Amino acid sequence: MGRNVALSHAVMHMHKLAKELVEVSIEAMKTNSTATELIFVKCNIDDANVATLGERLKENSTLTSLCLSHSTVGEVGANALAEGLKENSTLTSLDLPTNEIGDVSANALAKGLKENSALTSLDLSSNKIGEVGADALAKGLKENSTLESLTLFDNAIGNDGADALAKGLKDNSTLTRLDLSSNAIGEEGADALAKGLKENTTLTWLDLSSNVIGDVGADALAKGLKENSTLTSLDLSSNEIGDGGEDALSKRFKENSTLTRLNLSYNKSAKVLVLY
Repeated sequence: MGRNVALSHAVMHMHKLAKELVEVSIEAMKTNSTATELIFVKCNIDDANVATLGERLKENSTLTSLCLSHSTVGEVGANALAEGLKENSTLTSLDLPTNEIGDVSANALAKGLKENSALTSLDLSSNKIGEVGADALAKGLKENSTLESLTLFDNAIGNDGADALAKGLKDNSTLTRLDLSSNAIGEEGADALAKGLKENTTLTWLDLSSNVIGDVGADALAKGLKENSTLTSLDLSSNEIGDGGEDALSKRFKENSTLTRLNLSYNKSAKVLVLY
């Protein structure tokens, strides 16, 4: 790939690309009229690269999917992307897993969501956004009318972050998929999400695996399912749920008319249980 590189394919997948070639590829977006998907994996993308990319997003009208995975995107880069999102009208998928975004930058992206009317999928897995970042994104959800999928795996949002997102769910009418796995969510967070499920009418898929909701949290979610008529898949595997919580959820699964998959495997109960 030389200095006069052109993004000539619909999907450009770059893995462990040299820094110079990363810069050339981003610069090529200026004249791109064909590439719809741009994927950088372990390319050491930094804030300077992303600042340029954010500017390109403002001008680009063909890119629909952007992935910057396993890099060092931090506050400056996330702010640049947020500004780009405000003016971009074609990007529908943004994946930023395993970067250094943190809570401040999550807030910037949340503000970008408020003004963006195209993005349908956002992945911020493993970015240490914490409860503050989750709260900011929850506020963004309240005003966003296009996002359908939000992945926040491994972000240490805890009970407070889960509570904030639950409140966001009450006012959101587009999100269908939410991944909150591996987030140190306990019974209080589960209770908050259960209350959110009672009022939400669009979420169909919820992943709460590898948290610590226990029997009390499981019972709360079972009660939430009683009043929910949209959720079709719920993953509660690896959550320290015992027989009591499992029985409450199993009973609710039988009574609920929309839930088609309930994963309770790898819990305290002796049973390995995935219900269909």
